Amino acid sequence: MNDRKDNKVKASIVIHKPIETIFAYVSDVKQITQDRQVKELNKFSFFGLHVTPEVAQIEDIQQTSPDPLGVGTTFVQKNTLHGKHSEIIFQIVEYNPARNITYKFKGSMLPSGEFKVLLTPVADSTKVTEILSVGQGFYKLMLLFFESMMKKQIKANLHQMKERLEQTP
Repeated sequence: MNDRKDNKVKASIVIHKPIETIFAYVSDVKQITQDRQVKELNKFSFFGLHVTPEVAQIEDIQQTSPDPLGVGTTFVQKNTLHGKHSEIIFQIVEYNPARNITYKFKGSMLPSGEFKVLLTPVADSTKVTEILSVGQGFYKLMLLFFESMMKKQIKANLHQMKERLEQTP
């Protein structure tokens, strides 16, 4: 689902694990970034820029504020895209254990925006919904072009998370 009025791309999946386990996972940025590597975009090209797993990589992510984790916690993620290094700064703006977590982000090569994870109990499982919101102006227009690609990547990330979590006891 995409709500263009709000510049959002959204996808969901049900994971057969308790909500507390899922929240612990999605609030651990080092863990969740393992699922954020470019996997499904190996055929993506835009104006001659080819984005593949070999050219788009998350190199590192570090917490830059003191514990405990919660609203205001900040992180810096270092990336490489076509040999160029960039950083994305994340800040937790919503933190409701076993319910949701929202990160605002701003990067040198990316638009600013928000990444939200909502958790809903479903019997003995958890429905995980990820919502990506992008900035205004040019990036709002770009969402129209990249919506299906972004949704495909979010779904791939969710499936990777499901596989990883359901394989652990």
